[in-house]
Amino acid sequence: MGVDIQLVSNIVAIVVGLVVGGRLLYKGLRTGAVPEIALGAGLALDGFEWLCWFIALYTPVAETSLADVFFMGSRIGITLAVSCIVYFTRVVFRPDSTVASAAGWLIIGTQIAVYPLSAMVGDSLGLDGSNPWLQLELVVQAAAYVWIFAESFSYYIKMRRRVGHGLADPLVVNSFALWSMYSAASFLSQSVYMLSYLFDDGQGHYPYIFDAVMALLAAGGSSAVWLAFFPPRAYANWARSGSSTSAA
Repeated sequence: MGVDIQLVSNIVAIVVGLVVGGRLLYKGLRTGAVPEIALGAGLALDGFEWLCWFIALYTPVAETSLADVFFMGSRIGITLAVSCIVYFTRVVFRPDSTVASAAGWLIIGTQIAVYPLSAMVGDSLGLDGSNPWLQLELVVQAAAYVWIFAESFSYYIKMRRRVGHGLADPLVVNSFALWSMYSAASFLSQSVYMLSYLFDDGQGHYPYIFDAVMALLAAGGSSAVWLAFFPPRAYANWARSGSSTSAA
């Protein structure tokens, strides 16, 4: 009996999102740190949307009309997760930028605006690849991950240069690299999802390779998040030794 890559990746994404996001959210609420609140909420909501997707596909609910409720929960979860992480990115990397603020609100506003527009064309759940408003939603979310990657990777490059002079903690620098990996994996997964619609048979079926690639990207991205925020001691020691930054 083979391993169901999708099932495993779903479980990994759920656990990492809820546990890591929940811990960051709790810490942020306790200290009043807005960036941690936004990031923790974003990751926890990402775990929530994966949970909804899991219930809608892998439990007895899948055979009932109740599955639609969870598909909608997944869609809303993605919208809120991306919105929170975009807000985190703007606050941390571009706190004084009017352009970044406008771009962030445009991403958030567009995601919200497509809901009634999708309903008008009969796709409230956002599952119809021919729905132009769903396509816009996916493109905007992909663009958001490009922005997140660009900011985090750029900062990683700057911080890496300081490590050699003893001006930056290698573990912190490594966390920016891992966050870049997460955002890159999220963008690639979103892109593969959009590409899969080109091969849809009209009944929501497309070649399994798309699901397999998305599953691997989701698992990889989730692993990067876990290592970035709550690394095991062995990994933290390796990162602090400078090996991670010198190898990057």
